Amino acid sequence: KGCGMRLKLEQRKLAIKQGIRLAQWTFDPLQGLNAHFNIEKLGVIAREYFPNLYGHSTSTLNRGIETDRFLADWWLRSSRVKRHLAGKSSSVPVSGILAEHVGNLVNTTEPVSYSMRVCKKVHAPWNQKRLFVEIPENIQAMKAENTELAVDWREKTRHIFQQCFKRGYVVTGFSSQRIEEARRTFYILDKAPSGITK
Repeated sequence: KGCGMRLKLEQRKLAIKQGIRLAQWTFDPLQGLNAHFNIEKLGVIAREYFPNLYGHSTSTLNRGIETDRFLADWWLRSSRVKRHLAGKSSSVPVSGILAEHVGNLVNTTEPVSYSMRVCKKVHAPWNQKRLFVEIPENIQAMKAENTELAVDWREKTRHIFQQCFKRGYVVTGFSSQRIEEARRTFYILDKAPSGITK
C-alpha cells in the first residue's frame, strides 16, 4: 500500500532538515524486491559488499545461506535521487540487455526448472564501462526447493560483486522482466559514474 515509500520520504525530509546528506543501510543482494525498491524507487547506489555480515541466522528470511549484504548509499539531495523519486529511472530493460549487451554480461545462466536458473560461467569484461549481473528470480523460493543451488548463487555472486567493486564499478540500476514466461533479473553496474552524490 506504499507505506514503505511514505516512511522513506518522511525519513528523507527529516534528515535533510538536520543537514544530513547521506543515509545508509544494508540489504541482501539476492533479494530482488528489496533491490528494486532501494535502487529503482529510492535511487540508492551500492559500492560496498559485506560477506556474511550477520553470521549464520535461523530466521525464515536468512536461513540456509550466509547473510551477505550490500551497503546502500542514499544521497538524499542528489539529482539521481530526485530523478528516481519522480519515477524517472533510466535502467535498461532486460529485453535490451539480452539483445544488445551480451558482451557486458558478467555471468551466464541456464534454466534448471521452470522458475530457477543456475549461474554457469563468470566472465571478466573489465574493459566495459557498464556491466550486468544476473541474480535468481526468487531466492526465497530457491532456498525452499534447492538450498544447494541457492548457496552456489550466493558464493558466485559474492565473488562477482567483490571483483566489480574492487575495480571501481557501482550498482546504479536494477532490471527485472518476464521473458518467454520466465522472469530474468539483473543488476546494472557503471564504472565511476558521475552525478551520483550531488
